[in-house]
Amino acid sequence: MIADASGVAGLNLLGAPPIPSRDLCAAAQAVHAVADPSGARAFLSEYGAREGDTLCFAGLAGGYSILNVSVHGDEVSLLTGTIPADGHQSGRALLEGFAAERGWIGARIFGGHRAIPLGRPRDTLARGRVVALGDAARQVFSAHGSGIGPGMVAARTLADALADGGRVEDYAVGWMRRHGGLFAAYDVFRRFSQSLSPMQLTRLMRSGLMDAEATAAGMRQRLPTASVGRLVGMPAALRRAGGVSGPLAAAGARMAGLLALYARYPRAASSRARWSAAVTALHGGAG
Repeated sequence: MIADASGVAGLNLLGAPPIPSRDLCAAAQAVHAVADPSGARAFLSEYGAREGDTLCFAGLAGGYSILNVSVHGDEVSLLTGTIPADGHQSGRALLEGFAAERGWIGARIFGGHRAIPLGRPRDTLARGRVVALGDAARQVFSAHGSGIGPGMVAARTLADALADGGRVEDYAVGWMRRHGGLFAAYDVFRRFSQSLSPMQLTRLMRSGLMDAEATAAGMRQRLPTASVGRLVGMPAALRRAGGVSGPLAAAGARMAGLLALYARYPRAASSRARWSAAVTALHGGAG
């Protein structure tokens, strides 16, 4: 068996198509020293946060752009991600600009940057003796560009399948049926949010459609629960969202359809072309 976990610019042993530029997130992460503790406290207080909390600035450049800030003792962690193909600066430039503009942030201790592939999982995760894992399989939770955890889960799924005497196809079918629908569904939401301006995103958040419960579910890589309280308040929230509500409702319908399709991921390779066509029609992006 050969496992391709070589990432975006790696070997591509399964011959997947190129990733469109609008599906590439330029991410950056860094840990800096806190040069002025009082300045750090004032910054956190401005947003009602405390040391150890993570402040998440979403859509600050419009569309898919994010900045996370977390202060721990004498260090501050910064994490950014943007899609330059949409006309935004890179995550690295966003991070460096944020740090340079705030005097309480000192010298960088360590950090790095790389491209993260977004989009739905690759339709083919295994063929013959070759399997794809992690970024190479596009096993990335697109809503916030998380790929390390999902890659580790995929590796465990593969190891368990082989330890039980299964084949590499058992890994592919198992992962797709259990996780693929969630990842593809949230990529639909990512594509929707990527089209929003900062003003539209603000309106969506203030409407109550994207409340703390829904946001927390996305951060935990789960679907939000439909509690009675949320259902009762939904009509009013839709009215408050205005023109954003229609595209969001359409995205929600596509998300539900994808969950159902991935739960029936075909075991027989001969049946996957038809399945892939149905997923492509519903999702809108290539697999």
